Amino acid sequence: MLDLAAWDAANGDTGLVIADGKTVALNVYDGMLVIKDGPMGAARERRFARVPRTVKHVVILSGHGYISIDAMRWLEDCEVTYAVIDRSGQSPSVLATSARYVNPINMRRQAMCGPGMPAAATGTKIFRHLLSVKLEGQARNAERILRDDVAAKAIRGQLDGLAVARDVTALMGYEGGAADAYWQAWAGMPIAWLRQPTKPHWLTFPMRKSLRRNWETNRGATDPVNALLNFAYKCAETECILACYACALSPDMGIGHVDRAGRSSFALDLIEVMRPECDAIVAGILAERLDKRMFREDREGCVSVCAPLTHRVAAEVHSARNAITKALFTVLPLLDSPQSRRVETKRAAIDANDLEVVAS
Repeated sequence: MLDLAAWDAANGDTGLVIADGKTVALNVYDGMLVIKDGPMGAARERRFARVPRTVKHVVILSGHGYISIDAMRWLEDCEVTYAVIDRSGQSPSVLATSARYVNPINMRRQAMCGPGMPAAATGTKIFRHLLSVKLEGQARNAERILRDDVAAKAIRGQLDGLAVARDVTALMGYEGGAADAYWQAWAGMPIAWLRQPTKPHWLTFPMRKSLRRNWETNRGATDPVNALLNFAYKCAETECILACYACALSPDMGIGHVDRAGRSSFALDLIEVMRPECDAIVAGILAERLDKRMFREDREGCVSVCAPLTHRVAAEVHSARNAITKALFTVLPLLDSPQSRRVETKRAAIDANDLEVVAS
């Protein structure tokens, strides 16, 4: 939609600036950050001063444009974070932030907490906590939003299993059991439209999977609900990456998610606490009548979310980031537990012995 008023109305956070449109440009003129964006035929220019600083975070939803070196320096000096998020939620988000410091001590401890590593028991405690928060949130959504007490009871039954699971593999098994019950409760949820679409798979929620290829699960959404979920999760992932850097943690050193090049595995561990929050945001949107113009389908049948709905989702996910902060209050003390410190001391002693052997 080419209505800038609707774009701004979708974002209720004054500290969050969302830049969107065919081309986005961030530059600095006369000491002020200048953001040029807007749809074709309705371009705009917004200026932000260093003092008083009103902007705290910038989300860029356009795949075209540029950020000048002066603008990056301005954002860094003012401690303003910014992220570029893909609308489809498929590809990894392009993330830049003014604080990319990772404490090597934290990185070493995260590595030691991985499966099969000396502090794997600590890693299991961390991932158990993250999944427990997720499952409790899913059970709450099943009760309050989906009105499915049977699903909520089944999910809480898996919580009992999480409490006694001894490793990450067992934890994932119980999480998968809860996911089956949870998404079954979502299946067939009707979607209200301002104008009824002709595509039958747009009328109800067809489970958490893509209908494009048989071997794909939830990648490449082919319906509006999964497109909304994918986009909300991608926004949450960027929030988790920023939270990791704020705590000097590595977003890449995963515990439950396997480390892969180009993937923020620990951010994906941390995002588990945000998934129920994202689901609740999407459910709130589905409680209203949707406009078909808020979604776009490409030649392969993949669906992406359009403005101003993208602005609303990004703003609401940003507002729900307190769940990440609460989780980190538990994660950080566990990483600094006596067990982790003992492993570090033992590792240092082994390294010292190796150096002595080499020296001799």
